[in-house]
Amino acid sequence: MAQSKEKLNTVRNILMLLWSNMGMGTPENIEEIIQFVFNDINKCVDPIKWNSEDVIIAFKHWIEAQAMSDKPEQNDGFERVCTNGLNIPSHQCPSIGDKLNTVGELRNAMSELSDEDQICIETIDTQTGDVEDLYPMYMDVINNIKLRDDTTVNEVRFC
Repeated sequence: MAQSKEKLNTVRNILMLLWSNMGMGTPENIEEIIQFVFNDINKCVDPIKWNSEDVIIAFKHWIEAQAMSDKPEQNDGFERVCTNGLNIPSHQCPSIGDKLNTVGELRNAMSELSDEDQICIETIDTQTGDVEDLYPMYMDVINNIKLRDDTTVNEVRFC
């Protein structure tokens, strides 16, 4: 029980620092936000190895939840579930804040996009909460990288 209270206080402190770094005041519904973030972390993240980045991602999930509740007609109709620590819709399309590591995951994320859609790659400083959009100038593919387990892969780099 004491560990949960300590974790809840840590979540509170990280969120307060995030809001301060963004120049925001304390939200009126702070307890609701903290509880949502705390529950999201408990549901989707390793209970021992969680960190401030997980708090930031859970806060993004709270923002997404608010956007969906304001516009139910835009809700994709899929329940969000946890898979390997990622909070992703059950149809496997990643949500904001999810980390993609393979081309298969990227293809999956892009499978429902049309020619008019855009992709924005962003980075976030987990210490300050600063977010920066990274618009790729070009894409570079490095072929035939041999891994330690003797498999060969190609690497895609956005430069």
